[in-house]
Amino acid sequence: IEEMTAMLAGILALARSGAGTDARESVVLGALVAELAADYREQGRDVAVGEAADATVTVRPMLLRRALRNLVDNAIAYGVRARLSVAVTDGSARVTVSDDGPGLTDEQIRTLVEPFARGEESRNRATGGAGLGLSIAREIAEGEGGSLTLANRAGGGLDVVIALPAI
Repeated sequence: IEEMTAMLAGILALARSGAGTDARESVVLGALVAELAADYREQGRDVAVGEAADATVTVRPMLLRRALRNLVDNAIAYGVRARLSVAVTDGSARVTVSDDGPGLTDEQIRTLVEPFARGEESRNRATGGAGLGLSIAREIAEGEGGSLTLANRAGGGLDVVIALPAI
């Protein structure tokens, strides 16, 4: 019952990800990322903020927090810790969530953003979620006029980037 409840919550979040009811607001990404990292550290999680450029975006804040939480949760689950950063490139504000995990194959990079795709192949939900976190994050990013990309780092680990139009 708990597994089904968790899966249904994920399905509902996916369905609602593009239809948030909160209003769009100007958000300073550095402050949002710092607040998010502090929340995780209060829970004893290894989440830190690196460089945080002065970037402001117009988004629905609760949805963006949801997307970033999904990415940080994955980084912690598969890479033990998460490092967040904010950069501005060519009018795009980019929030990067980096982990120290094993990275992904090219096939996983293509498929893990689809609903119910899981990187952990067992059916045990204790060792992985329902496969909705990345697809929810992607839907939110796209709903806010941006994108979500995944890329392996040369030295190991994965970078997941939400790029949004900067103001």
